[in-house]
Amino acid sequence: MRIKIDMNGNSPAYIQMSAQIAAAIRAGEYRTGDKLPSEAEFCHETGLAKGTVRKTFDKLEEEGYIRRVHGSGTYVQGWQPELRRMVQFDNSCKKEGMKPDECYRLLKEACGRFFAADIPDQAAMIDCTPEIAGDITRELVKIWNFDMKYYQIDGVRAGTFIPPEEIWITTKTHFEEILPVAEKAGKALLQVRLSVPATEEEEIAALDDDCLLGIVYDSQDFLMHISHTLALLGRHNTYYLCQKEEWCDKKRAIRTEDIIWLVSVQEEEIIRQMETMGSHYIVFNYGVTKDSLDEIRAIMEQRRK
Repeated sequence: MRIKIDMNGNSPAYIQMSAQIAAAIRAGEYRTGDKLPSEAEFCHETGLAKGTVRKTFDKLEEEGYIRRVHGSGTYVQGWQPELRRMVQFDNSCKKEGMKPDECYRLLKEACGRFFAADIPDQAAMIDCTPEIAGDITRELVKIWNFDMKYYQIDGVRAGTFIPPEEIWITTKTHFEEILPVAEKAGKALLQVRLSVPATEEEEIAALDDDCLLGIVYDSQDFLMHISHTLALLGRHNTYYLCQKEEWCDKKRAIRTEDIIWLVSVQEEEIIRQMETMGSHYIVFNYGVTKDSLDEIRAIMEQRRK
């Protein structure tokens, strides 16, 4: 950026300069962690005195835009919005004649009264498909601060194992069979309904009927789900099934150009290998319907009250 100073303007030069640098930071021209030119470099560029440039940096630091690191330089501050608000509060207190220790006491009391720590809610993700459970978890933590742990459904369904978390989450497929166990254990059971992202549906639907589809799976249940989805999309291809543990042995059994792989988004290492091999693949993942996400958010908000 180039600093333009109007020496005939009403604002002092350091005010004009600090405002332009602050605007560049807000616009993203300088990003968090970027090193700013030195005071000497700004002096050379603008022709301003060293004391004026130093006052510019002082003002930017007071407002939380930058931080000075002794012996290293001046850097764009990452938490400037929050710090600016605190600086403004501090300045207001000083104008009212309040002492620093009194400001600190009032601020501490206000924080304790109005702000609660955002402690995650412990939740059990119960399903028989680890691939799908991973997809669900990824979607749910976007809308609520969950700390989720995955459990296989068999022991829970039989009542021989009771997850300790107060909140249980499962898919619509398994909701009714788990509900009696949850009620008996005094747990809150939430239901999610699954969907396949439209972009993946379009990509799969556009495939030729004569192409070979390779399915990499970890569980039989995932294989069942993906087969059902392919049937709904009208796919009648020949399938080449490859269990996750067999991938290393089977990945070169078929020429790369002769197969299109379907792989869960959870299998990051296998996806990386497919990229290295130049394989054609579609990353398959389940989403959670918007209605389900809205319902779960509403339920959790009600529980917090």
